Amino acid sequence: MNSNNSYLKIMLLVIGCCLFSTGVYAAEEAMEDTTMTDDDAMAEDDGMLEEEVEELPPLYTSSVEIGGGWSSENDFKFGEYNGHEDRGGFAIGNITLKKNAIIGDADNTYWKFTGTHLGLDNRNIFMEYSKDGTYGDYNKNSAYSFFFEYDQIPHNQFNDGQTPFNGAGTTLQSLPANWVTNTGNNGTSTLTNLLSSLKTVELETERQRFGGGFKWHPINNWLVQGKYRHEIKEGSDPMGAVFGSTGGNPKASVIAIPINYDVDEFNISLAFVGKKAQYSLDYSLSLFDNNDTSVLFQNPFSRTNQWIAAANYPAFGQLGLFPDNQAHKINLQGGYNFSPKTRATGTFSYSRWLQDQTFLPYSNVGTVTTPLPRNSLDGDIETVFANLNLFHRLTNKINLKARYTYENKNNNTPRDTYIRIAGDAENQPAITTDNARRNWTYDLERHKLELDGNYRITMRTNMSVGYDFEKKDRNFSEVDTTHEHTGRIKLSSSF
Repeated sequence: MNSNNSYLKIMLLVIGCCLFSTGVYAAEEAMEDTTMTDDDAMAEDDGMLEEEVEELPPLYTSSVEIGGGWSSENDFKFGEYNGHEDRGGFAIGNITLKKNAIIGDADNTYWKFTGTHLGLDNRNIFMEYSKDGTYGDYNKNSAYSFFFEYDQIPHNQFNDGQTPFNGAGTTLQSLPANWVTNTGNNGTSTLTNLLSSLKTVELETERQRFGGGFKWHPINNWLVQGKYRHEIKEGSDPMGAVFGSTGGNPKASVIAIPINYDVDEFNISLAFVGKKAQYSLDYSLSLFDNNDTSVLFQNPFSRTNQWIAAANYPAFGQLGLFPDNQAHKINLQGGYNFSPKTRATGTFSYSRWLQDQTFLPYSNVGTVTTPLPRNSLDGDIETVFANLNLFHRLTNKINLKARYTYENKNNNTPRDTYIRIAGDAENQPAITTDNARRNWTYDLERHKLELDGNYRITMRTNMSVGYDFEKKDRNFSEVDTTHEHTGRIKLSSSF
């Protein structure tokens, strides 16, 4: 495609663009011009000037945009994040409808509906409703709000890729029936029908998210809120797939792997806000579910593998995709004002990541003499994090700060020895060879203390001093324990 035409992707023609902005507000203004309320009459009776009567914001506002545009060329990259890659017309649609919550109004409700880019693939819809002050600077007992959101985002990578594989972007990718392999280790130079077998492939993904949440004030100073979101992502991405060969270098192909997974995210929290104390407790859960576990792909190169018979060539290799997993996190944080000059804050969190996707076999074509040591990784990582901060204003010119941080990461994943078959191209080695692999489970424990003082010498000049001490303990490292001391002094002035 001629790149000089890219500038034509700007909207060339906008047709039927209609703006309906603040329609109800305009009607209210018209009514205010012709109708005198009781308050207005009282104000006149009392001799008050018109400027002295406070004007309330509009109760309802709205904005609607309807129209169209036209694109002069087909351009996959132009539609990278909006999905509009084809030549021709497209719709424009944006809408906002809102009722404001006004202090003093007996019906103290707030609601909002918005829709953006409704004519394109990167559309968004948001709805929210609030009752009795959860949207604003005040709250009442039993105040609540809830929302719903839908979001869609495409990602066009390119549409001019080429591949000899049938079924690109699926879990089974095979070569044409008349495929001719190369001879020896000449790479692609002797693949005589490679060019005639190439087919165009598009690499693109689309993500859709929808979910909602709520806020609830059961009593004053307390807030309960929760959120849930579900994400679907579909499409294809490039990935390298390797087939080795005995007596030669491994050969690789770039294949289009399928993207087909779901993600669920959930969060719930409880918070308290008082004059002296503020704290919150929340729990988060993330679940990743890949609907495709692996891809089978045919070896397009020579059958120099010593254990692959000619009758079984070309063999299918197997490539594992992203495994299912889950993550949990509990977080507690808060602060307390001991006095107008002294405040303490702190955070404590506990996280755990789990992954037990069933292993694929060592090889899809080779002979396995030593089986896998276990059915899955049984991945299990725990992290504890704590942080405590103390701030004190000693005088109007002197501030003191202290901070302590603790972090402990434990990898509880079992350790085993894996006798891999490199590139689906070798006999399985013995456990005593260099090809035997053992998974590493790294742990870390960290302590850090920070002390800082600041002295304001003049209105424009400050001096600060500080000291840090940090200790780290690791495993499977040349240095198991490290101690680090840091001192600093700084003088700053603004002229």
